[in-house]
Formats: sequence, C-alpha cells, structure tokens
Amino acid sequence: MNNGTRLLRPLLQQRSLLTRPQWPLPKPSTLPSYRRTFIENPFQGIQILTASRTLPYQHDLLYTIIADIGQYSTFLPYCLSSTVTKWSKLTPVSSKNTKDNSSEQKEVQWPEEATLTIGWQNVRESFTSRVYCIPGRVVEAVSGDTLTTLPEEAIQHHSPRTPDPQPDSSSSTSSGSESGNNLLTHLRTRWTLRPYPYKPPPLPSMSSSAPSPKQPARPEDPTTHPAREQTEVSLHLEYAFANPVYSGLSKAVAPRVAEMMVGAFEERVKGMLR
Repeated sequence: MNNGTRLLRPLLQQRSLLTRPQWPLPKPSTLPSYRRTFIENPFQGIQILTASRTLPYQHDLLYTIIADIGQYSTFLPYCLSSTVTKWSKLTPVSSKNTKDNSSEQKEVQWPEEATLTIGWQNVRESFTSRVYCIPGRVVEAVSGDTLTTLPEEAIQHHSPRTPDPQPDSSSSTSSGSESGNNLLTHLRTRWTLRPYPYKPPPLPSMSSSAPSPKQPARPEDPTTHPAREQTEVSLHLEYAFANPVYSGLSKAVAPRVAEMMVGAFEERVKGMLR
C-alpha cells in the first residue's frame, strides 16, 4: 500500500460514517422541534390617554357643555364637524339656581348617537359614535364593536344598541388610500366629572391679646365664608388603529392630544361662564 492510499483511508472512513444511516433511527417524538418567533409590533394594540383639570365651576354647568356634542367642532382640536343624529328619551334632572341656590327640576334629552369627522394632516375620518350619558357625572362615546363600560341601571334612559363592527357610516380617506377603509378598530372617549366644594382651612390660633400698633389686625377667618364650587374634569381616551403605520405616526403627537382636548374644553368653559 502506497503512502497516498494510507493518507486517503481515514478520509474515506469518515465519509462513509456520514453517508451511512445509523441504526436504529431516532423516533420522531425524540427529534428536536424548532419554532420561529416574531418580535411583537410595539405600535399595535389599544393606546390610552388621560388628562384632568380642576375648574372653579359647578359640575352641572360643566356637564351641560360636555354633553353638547354638536358644538365640539367649534372648539375641540382636529374635530372638523360634529352632528347629533339621535337623542335619548326625556330624563328628569335637578339643577341648582346660582342666584338663590334653589333646586330646579326639569326634563332633558341627552345625545344618543353622533357623527364626528376628525382630520389630521392628510388623514380624514368620519365615524358614528354611540353616546351614553349619566347626567351630571359621565359622558361616554364608543364606536365600532367597542362596548360601553357604564352600568346598565345608570343609562336606562338610552335605547339599547348593539355594537356594529363595521358601521356603514364609517369611512376614512387619506392621500394614497381608498375611501371606505376603517381607520380605527377601537375608540372610546369618556368624560368624568367629580364635584367637590373647597373650603379654606382655619387660620392658626393666635393669642387673645389686642394687637400692638406695629402688628396688623388678624384677617377675617375664611372658614366663615361659604365653600367655593369646584369640579374635577377627567378625560379618558382609548383608540387603536387598523393600520400599524398610523399607530407609529400617532406616537409622536398622542401624548399631547388629551391635554389639548381638556385645555380646549377649559377655554370653552371660561368663554361661556365668565
């Protein structure tokens, strides 16, 4: 056997081991399994925005302005039009007369459905919302297949309505896209009011001795004054885009939207109640 054969023999033996089947073959259950994993898209899912203000006004006056959805397009940013298309049945409501603090009873209809058009840059979306009002406390609007979170016993003055996953009146248009696409898959807007009067704390105790000429007289105790009306107004906004591209674009401006809406509402209140 020449030297060349002796050098090739180990290589041939290794090749035969690689090509020759090894018996017995492993069972399929013992073979390792592999699963491809995908990175979760951070731009998908429901996004939530919140903001609040404490305003020095009666809660029933503020609630009337919030429930006036037909006027949203006159002061809310990005709201191009707002129309109430359906009203609830008459509901008895108590209100306070600011002149003599007497209570007045009247019957009121609340918005039940409304169509709003929202525009931002080259995106324009029109949608119909189902509105639920708890007089003096909550105004909630939901669209598509989103369900209301309000208790049934508190919204009996509203007619029962079933969610519509693809409402006929919903359409969106933007440059480069066709009309008739649903831009949002989830939308909920909820305004909540919490009234609480503010009464200043009493002044610290002082000696009963008469003030000296250099010491000013003690100011009037503020606790003898009537409590001031105050109301905490909170906005809770939930939304989800069907297109993740729009979700990504909204990330840049979304944190400011709720504050802008509450700020615009505050300016509206000041203009009407000053």
